[in-house]
Amino acid sequence: MRKQIIVILLSVLCVTSVFGAPELSKENAVPYTVKLGTGNDMFTFASGINQDDQLSFSFEGEVSAPLWKFAFGIDAITNKGWYFDGVRHEGRYDRIYGIASMTTGVADTGSFELILTPSVGFAFFGNAGIQKVQNEWHKLLGIKGYNLTYEGRNIYSPHIALSVDALYKTEIADDSVLKAGVRLSSINDILFQYEQSLFLNFKIGKKHKDIFDVLLGYSFYQQHGENYTQKVYLNYLKGFNLRTQFNLGIFSIKYSRVFSSTSAYATFFIDFFEFSSFNGQYKNSDLYYSFGYNFKGYNFNNHTRWNSKLSYKIPNTDFRVYIENAWTSGRTFVSSERDHAFTLFGVQYDVPSGWSKGWFAPFVGLGLGYARWTMYEYKNGVVPNGENNIDYKSIYTFVMAPNVGFSLFPDKLLSTSTFSYKLVFTLSTRLIFNNMKADNMFWDQYKAYGGDSGYTHINFMDPCFTIAIEVGCDL
Repeated sequence: MRKQIIVILLSVLCVTSVFGAPELSKENAVPYTVKLGTGNDMFTFASGINQDDQLSFSFEGEVSAPLWKFAFGIDAITNKGWYFDGVRHEGRYDRIYGIASMTTGVADTGSFELILTPSVGFAFFGNAGIQKVQNEWHKLLGIKGYNLTYEGRNIYSPHIALSVDALYKTEIADDSVLKAGVRLSSINDILFQYEQSLFLNFKIGKKHKDIFDVLLGYSFYQQHGENYTQKVYLNYLKGFNLRTQFNLGIFSIKYSRVFSSTSAYATFFIDFFEFSSFNGQYKNSDLYYSFGYNFKGYNFNNHTRWNSKLSYKIPNTDFRVYIENAWTSGRTFVSSERDHAFTLFGVQYDVPSGWSKGWFAPFVGLGLGYARWTMYEYKNGVVPNGENNIDYKSIYTFVMAPNVGFSLFPDKLLSTSTFSYKLVFTLSTRLIFNNMKADNMFWDQYKAYGGDSGYTHINFMDPCFTIAIEVGCDL
């Protein structure tokens, strides 16, 4: 433990002495971001499976400037029952943290930059009473609550971390910059756990603020102690993983997906400083992102479905190409559970709306893709060799989705110089080919686990109405 602290501190001192500490100025020291956000494992973005376990809920906050950042938050981590060496264990623990970091030791040649970011702080692991809060929230939503025993004693740990980014960069449009390189990071809650990661890093953004940030790499975790819930959770996190962050002015989304497990998680933020940036100087949209809620459609036992859509406007035309995801956010059976998701690739035509000055802008589109129908069953949750024993069975079916809709508000009504915000309403009908194959799988499992009524069959036609917030981005 002492050796790790010494190595990290010496690394910070050595790199800082070589490249020099950054100069303190109004431009790099004054905060430009004040964020608050909440995360949940129901937001899988059609990639992972929501098991309502491990990291199930979080609350996060951030205050940052180009030179420094302070982050704080609460995590609720659960273990609803796994076996080690034939013995069943279940439990939970909460995490509360506060971390200050500083960007220092920067080398910048114009086309290459080296960024050193040391961090220090504290972390609490144990019983912070979050279980009661979660169960009250579940009760309000009509969802089953869980009473799990908090494991071990409360631990107060120092937090120390270091990340190094080596990035090549090039200007792609006006003041927009593309960066690509590697990140090496070491995150240490000294008395509880360690994380070491190596990532490929890709960024698109402005001078001081990234719009899109992608990390793709491998993470290794080591725990300190014998907390079984922690062992299960870290087992889900280790291995190859994807981490993204999409900063859309007022809104931002942070998403992670671990490829070696079913783990997927997203956090949604509101940036309160961005409200002061509304100026009506928005020019035009190159990229669009929308996030919304689906009504009606295929609701398996009343479980909801979310919708995410990323589209790119073809220059000098009224056409866009897009990728769209829709997914469930619930659980069904006690021992056997289901998950389904849609992924569509499509073309959209924006009907010219000069006659309404953009207040009402209709569109039509067509998406082609696939639906994934997954049934998974726990086999006693055995984790003898670091691998969770869950049986999966997935069926993929072809999907065609014609759609019509409209957006409200002109581009410049609710906008900054970079982002524009609108409401979008979409009516679509997903045509699910070979739907009976998926329906038979779900229906057989439903009956096997005691279901005799209330089952909603998978139909060929799946009508769906979506309300979404769309953010246009001027690159």
